[in-house]
Amino acid sequence: MLPVIELPAGDPFARGVAYGRAARAGIERSLENYRWLFDATAGVSWSDAAARAAQFVPAWEAFAPELLAEVAGTAEGAGVTTADLICLDSRSEVFSALRREARMNATPTECTALAVVPPRSDAPLYAQTWDWYAMQLDALVVLRLPGGGACFAEAGMLGKIGLNETGLAVGLQFLSSEDDGTGEGLPVHVLLRATLDRCASVAEALELLDDVQPAGSASIGLVDSAGDAAFVELSPASRATLRPEAESSATPTTFSVPSPRSANRRRFDPQHPHPSDPLAVLPCRGSAVWRARRHADVAEQRGRLRLGVSGGRSVAARLGADQTVIGSSPT
Repeated sequence: MLPVIELPAGDPFARGVAYGRAARAGIERSLENYRWLFDATAGVSWSDAAARAAQFVPAWEAFAPELLAEVAGTAEGAGVTTADLICLDSRSEVFSALRREARMNATPTECTALAVVPPRSDAPLYAQTWDWYAMQLDALVVLRLPGGGACFAEAGMLGKIGLNETGLAVGLQFLSSEDDGTGEGLPVHVLLRATLDRCASVAEALELLDDVQPAGSASIGLVDSAGDAAFVELSPASRATLRPEAESSATPTTFSVPSPRSANRRRFDPQHPHPSDPLAVLPCRGSAVWRARRHADVAEQRGRLRLGVSGGRSVAARLGADQTVIGSSPT
């Protein structure tokens, strides 16, 4: 099982201190891993990465000062610097900026998400892979959120994939665009946690995300207990919202993600999920919206969506007042 850490309600700094103390070993592991990753994949020192991440602090402080205070408390509790954890929460945006500057092509090998809503399923379902470096397996935690619900996170980060007390599921798929890292904005992990903390439905989440400036590109998956679903594709220069298409009862309302610009999105055969056409991955990560094939079995699709790290662990969230589950299990 992944470690489960309770985040107490009340003062954000004190909440962070409790988190930092409880997850100290995992936070140290996260920082060790990302120091290595920045150096090995981009030739950038951790101090340089942290300096890049500092540009996001003004927007973060204006949008969610309570989350910045929680990060400062987490750093205090873990015995690390606030700058360390700001960089950790901003690692997606810093990596994206480095990719853009180095003219590295983003390849379609990142996370995959699936949303299924009634009438195809008995309750709304959101599932996804988390395709990342296996060395982070020992730095994963489940955070019990102060308002209720829980989320999966890398130790030291505010959150990632989760389900709040109202039955809103929130997920993340990395995207890449030529506009990443070109200015200030909000790190996506700040947006994910704020959505879990502040929103009770897909409609509220869409309103929140429509009024923010992201620092990088991402697709945020949303499903609520009423059966509403959407994927919000964000980049610093544009955004698009994908909704389930109207389907007959024979075809599941199931879809997965995409690219940060609808103009670059294209369908592809799910049996061949890596487009060879270079236009499909440049300048944005192109790809497609995929609906499960007619008569596809939801359980079969769910079985394909496992945590993309060694050890076969997965984190699952199923919506429904009496069916809410989040944790880790062998797959």
